[in-house]
Amino acid sequence: MDDVISGDMYRNLVDAGATPIGLQEWEMLRVLNGRPGLTEELQSAANPFEVDLFHAISLDKGCFLGQESISRVYTRNVVRKKLFGIQLP
Repeated sequence: MDDVISGDMYRNLVDAGATPIGLQEWEMLRVLNGRPGLTEELQSAANPFEVDLFHAISLDKGCFLGQESISRVYTRNVVRKKLFGIQLP
């Protein structure tokens, strides 16, 4: 069933003008846009402030796993490490 759904979604996206790309191209776009990788940069010890994903959470909604830790970092404005990129010639 999942293959049918993903197949339909793929066709709908392509029909709407999306350009299919391979995994290498996807990885290149991810890095160029500063998005963290699921296995490379995102680990259980990382928080949204460290990997530039704070826009993906809401402190105004109900309880979520890690909410207290995230709230502490937010209110104290203490980020110990930050994922960033550099571009070399």
